[in-house]
Amino acid sequence: MNQKTVVMLKPDVANRWSLVTQILNMFPRSPRICAMRLHRFTKEELRAFYAEHVGRQYYEAHERFMLSGPVLLILLEGYYIVREMRDAIGPTDPERAITEAPGSIRAKFGKSLPMNAIHASDSTESAEREAALLRLSEV
Repeated sequence: MNQKTVVMLKPDVANRWSLVTQILNMFPRSPRICAMRLHRFTKEELRAFYAEHVGRQYYEAHERFMLSGPVLLILLEGYYIVREMRDAIGPTDPERAITEAPGSIRAKFGKSLPMNAIHASDSTESAEREAALLRLSEV
């Protein structure tokens, strides 16, 4: 099934080209890059993007981190790309990623929560919502 997904390299890696290229090289080989751009979130955009997390204990620290620098947004299209990217990035918590998915992006580049290097849509519905919110469309 052909799908699209939104991938975001977070501020801890997005402005370090050597890390960006290493991470991109860990992506599945099948997807097509539909769009890619640097983006700096506003507080309002970030709250809309992470709406389900606003108000949770960890959210304020997460918000400070995500507003600390630019992110690299990527819209990918490929056969079952949502699952492929979720497998490639590993569990949200880098400590879990090290033991549960040692070859994953978060195991290799994640430092902590929220500094876990990367985000990828968890479903095609989320990808559509995220792409629309971030005005990330095919070029």
